[in-house]
Amino acid sequence: MANIYSESYEHPFQLSGSLDQPRTEHIGPYARESLVDFNGSKMLPIGPLSSSPKLHESSSRLILSLILRKEIYADRPIDGYLIHLLLLELIPAINANSQNSRHFLLKHPNDKGDQVLLNVQVVGWANCWVSKLPNDKSVVYAKRGPIRGTVK
Repeated sequence: MANIYSESYEHPFQLSGSLDQPRTEHIGPYARESLVDFNGSKMLPIGPLSSSPKLHESSSRLILSLILRKEIYADRPIDGYLIHLLLLELIPAINANSQNSRHFLLKHPNDKGDQVLLNVQVVGWANCWVSKLPNDKSVVYAKRGPIRGTVK
């Protein structure tokens, strides 16, 4: 496992988002329902982004917008809004203690710690995304399924 972590750390991505073109390393917007807004029938996904603070800020602002439109926290909108407003205000303080690396590593959408990386080829990453991991620690995950692309 140490070799896997070491190898993945040697090939970071410069943006955070989802791999969106088969057989390439192109990073596009996040392919996660929780990071997509809608304007009528038009999808407005978040990303790609160049830093973790930008991801947290974009996600928090989307949640605040959804609360104002009464799409989430319908039972307790004021509590939900205040909590997420506080989280938005804490982003600079939280990120002040972390290294400001702009290097991102692959992370699986169903990350439970039980995915496997084989021969530095990612298996079953249909909707994987690229994300900065805490303290720049290198962890790469995959799950069962066909491969659509590889990572150098």
